[in-house]
Amino acid sequence: MKINDEKFKNFISSSKPEGLYIHIPFCIEKCPYCDFVSGIKPQRSIVDKYFHALEKEFFLYIETVDLSKCKTLYFGGGTPSLFPKNLERLVEIIKKYAPKIEEISVEANPSGIINPDNFSFATRISFGVQSFSEKNLKFLGRDHKPDESKKLVSKFSKSFDVNVDIIFGIPDQTPEEHLEDLKISLDLGVKHISTYLLTPYENTPLGIKVKKGEINLPEDISQFFDIQSYLEDNGMIRYEISNFAFPGFLCKHNMLYWNRSDFLGLGISAWSKIRSARFANSPKITEYIEKISNKKFAISHFDFIDTKKLIYEIIFLGLRKVNEGIDLKELCNYLDIERFSDLINRKLGDFILVENNKLKIKKNFLYISDYITREIFLIVDKIFQPQQYNIPNHP
Repeated sequence: MKINDEKFKNFISSSKPEGLYIHIPFCIEKCPYCDFVSGIKPQRSIVDKYFHALEKEFFLYIETVDLSKCKTLYFGGGTPSLFPKNLERLVEIIKKYAPKIEEISVEANPSGIINPDNFSFATRISFGVQSFSEKNLKFLGRDHKPDESKKLVSKFSKSFDVNVDIIFGIPDQTPEEHLEDLKISLDLGVKHISTYLLTPYENTPLGIKVKKGEINLPEDISQFFDIQSYLEDNGMIRYEISNFAFPGFLCKHNMLYWNRSDFLGLGISAWSKIRSARFANSPKITEYIEKISNKKFAISHFDFIDTKKLIYEIIFLGLRKVNEGIDLKELCNYLDIERFSDLINRKLGDFILVENNKLKIKKNFLYISDYITREIFLIVDKIFQPQQYNIPNHP
């Protein structure tokens, strides 16, 4: 839905987001599997206009939003690491209004010359390594070599909390190759590893080729999930389906998403969650810059979280947190929990377990988490009774 600026200002007034996300859409080359708004060529003229617009957007929000509780700042993209000086300037501005920020993450491409000294404003660097196999990197269309990744990750690990992204489920990739990627990552001293299944998103070059039958992705991914237990055997916690970290090194910013906490997104296509709504900026850079330049918010999508959407979020995000699970006590407020539990046990009893009023997916069935989530949604659809639900600060 659309919302005018006046109603939007009233809705977000005095809100206290706990995190900031800033989207940097520029890349040297766009990866064929990426479905984020990215890949914009970093020409100096548009880069300067974009970062200027980010500053203006931040000050638009500061008029009504309170950042006194903001503890995390995340630069995603795109390739934010191309612009350390621009990021540092933004950090200096933001910290004046958000003095409690304790985690600053920057996504980085492990190619070219990246100097750790240029990122002294950050606490956490997330490298899009994807694989340490030259064969798999070539398939993924990545512009870096395995040795480049190893050198940079090792160098940054000495001064930062480093995450590496690792993709699995690549055509012709073996579980043993995936294990080797995980072993190398640990050997390089990383504190956090994100493992993502290669997904053929619609309208990406990869998605189009898969749809045409030109590329076949592996059907059975269970062995890749089994392999990932190697990380837990070596001291990491699987605190979310795709994320592992040593104790004390969980990504605080991403936890905001999974805990349904409030966060504010700046930049094109950036999503925010404030109170009972989720909203997103325009994905078009020219439209975004024009609106912000005219001191207007660039919101292109605004969606209230009604009762049913809230139930879906409790379920979907709860299941992602593999050790915590769905809080059944919370669901009691919105569903007949006895009927819900009965139907869950009958339909999915082999795949789930309940401990201390928390419903979780058994670890050996995480590879079918999407199926389990869909089935639980169908159960919700069957038993949900619409009821009046007062949304705080509904405009």
